[in-house]
Amino acid sequence: MARFAPLVVLITTLIIGCAGPPSGAVRPTPYLGDTCTIYTEEMGLPRNLVHDIAVDSKGNVWLAGRSLTLFDGTNWTPCGEDLDTLIGQIVLDSGDNLWLVAPYKGVAKFDGENRTWFDQDDGVVMSPGTITIDSQGQIWVGGQGGISIYDGESWRPYPEEGGLEGMMVRGIAGDTKGDHWFAVNDPSAGGSRIIGYDGEDWAPSDPFQTHRFVMAWPMVVDEKETLWTGMTWGVVRGVGKSQRIYTEEDGLPSNQVNDIWIDEEGRVWVATAGGVAVFDGQKWTAFTSRNSPLPIDYIYALAVDKDGNLWLGLGDPRAPEGQGVAKCFHKP
Repeated sequence: MARFAPLVVLITTLIIGCAGPPSGAVRPTPYLGDTCTIYTEEMGLPRNLVHDIAVDSKGNVWLAGRSLTLFDGTNWTPCGEDLDTLIGQIVLDSGDNLWLVAPYKGVAKFDGENRTWFDQDDGVVMSPGTITIDSQGQIWVGGQGGISIYDGESWRPYPEEGGLEGMMVRGIAGDTKGDHWFAVNDPSAGGSRIIGYDGEDWAPSDPFQTHRFVMAWPMVVDEKETLWTGMTWGVVRGVGKSQRIYTEEDGLPSNQVNDIWIDEEGRVWVATAGGVAVFDGQKWTAFTSRNSPLPIDYIYALAVDKDGNLWLGLGDPRAPEGQGVAKCFHKP
């Protein structure tokens, strides 16, 4: 869910926080308070399944799963009763228009009243699964066979000369020099990989195996322009020689990372299959159902609103329709 400089991520439900403490500084470790408010269908939530969360400039919270829902602080309003499709990711542009990708339907723009769909006939990549907005306001969508970019008038393939044929693009990042990085499933390599592209040359990483199907890999960038990527075996900080992988041995509650968010203090929050964790610049602190108000440990998505509330999409592999959403107040 998601929001540039070397390796600034273009992906997901991203809202980047303000500049934080100097590099290497430790941010105060927050806690989740004494209680979390749980919202389910029984409490007015239209659907329990929440795959992604976004917060607009007014502080409204948007939820996406098999429906699109707006929470204005008091009421839940369904905004996509007729969607009848799985929503992969959502992202908000500078005008608070919400963009979504639906792998089986295409890309949609929702302005609060009207929804406009784009599909392959319009130039959208097949099976779109990840979406982001760059610093020029262009919409980037990754899917089967490459990437499509929308400039406000029309869609075009990227790169125009090809290079991602046969691959499923599940994450996108780019820097101010025009270099880009793509997280892909590459059948020809026998696994997944990160591929760099500077406009002329391709720089693929060694392939690695993912341990489960992922619709999109969460990728965000912190205030120091460090790239963070969520994988099925941990969190990857940086790329290349500066890369560092954090796992359960470093304090994560689970190696399966479903979402990442950078808060206004520059702390890195991750949603995992075993709970939530936050990185303060030096160490990870994990929150689970055993040491916090979290009702369950499997977390699909997370976001932080303007009041500092942590919103969590709750899930359970044994309950594919989801478990609703939790609002937990975190303090520094």
